[in-house]
Amino acid sequence: MLLACLHSGLVLVPVNCRLVPAEIAQIVVDAGCRVVISDPDRGEETAAAVAGRGIRHLSVDQDIDAVDAREPASQTCGGLMLYTSGTTGTPRSVLSHLFTLGSPMNTVVATLRLARHVVGIPTGRRGLLVCPWYHSAPLYFGLMSLLLGSRIRVLEKFEPAGFLDVVAAEAIDHCHLVPTHFIRLLRYRDASGRSHGGGSLETVWHGGGTCDIHVKTDMIAWWRPVLVEYYGATEGGIATMIDSEQWERHRGSVGRPLPRSTVTIVDSDGMPLPPGERGRVFIERATRSGFAYNNDPRKTRAAHLRPGVFTFDELGHLDEDGYLYLDGRVDDTMCVEGSTSIRPR
Repeated sequence: MLLACLHSGLVLVPVNCRLVPAEIAQIVVDAGCRVVISDPDRGEETAAAVAGRGIRHLSVDQDIDAVDAREPASQTCGGLMLYTSGTTGTPRSVLSHLFTLGSPMNTVVATLRLARHVVGIPTGRRGLLVCPWYHSAPLYFGLMSLLLGSRIRVLEKFEPAGFLDVVAAEAIDHCHLVPTHFIRLLRYRDASGRSHGGGSLETVWHGGGTCDIHVKTDMIAWWRPVLVEYYGATEGGIATMIDSEQWERHRGSVGRPLPRSTVTIVDSDGMPLPPGERGRVFIERATRSGFAYNNDPRKTRAAHLRPGVFTFDELGHLDEDGYLYLDGRVDDTMCVEGSTSIRPR
């Protein structure tokens, strides 16, 4: 369905399969969905969520043998609207800028070039999708890899022994994980005595939360320097990246800005701070593009220092070499220290 929408000029809204009907309804109504599609085992909850709302519900099975495999003659680029709750617990949606809705399909080539050369997504390899794809990072890493010609294996749930078995049996060379996966893998290794694993992996991207320095050190020692950490969010994509070798020289950092991007640390008045001083982290693209929360202009304004300069509400500092270190979330600091709001200029 994702690929069909991206080739048909339609906007797809991934929905967490663990939500209850009221939560599903909140998302599909806010997004203005006209059709909701579910697997049969989620049909009852989905039907209850859209009942009486004028939204069509389709329940489909996994048999696609009858689908016409010929490529449609006329195609336009679709889009993705992703929901993120951050620390508020209230889902907010952002229309992705990776795909330009309604544009010719050849415009996707520029996005794939960026994914290959800047993010390091390989072409024609063997990837593994472990995290839920309704989260932006695993969705994009998996989708970009697929569009660049890789074969993608999907695991319905993560379990350390099963994960390592699949990696070994299918010679998986790239995947996306989060720090919790690392912790579970290390615990399994220590408890089982299974010291081998991950031998075929060449790139393991990770983000979605702070990774403990000792955990990451152990993972690099076990799997070799294949870990690539990034800092980003659903709203604005990836802001910084750091490979294992760089991380060993700047332990605890989440990396330097991507090409044509800038990271600035600012104080409570929105003024830039020098290296070593903690403040709010803001990102700026050379394209001067920001983002907008659907149906929430107030929240959109609060996330921007000025047009094209935005924040994910993190506190951090830069070292002398321009590497970013995260020091917590603004919301957490507000609870302890009082207001840390920054006045947009």
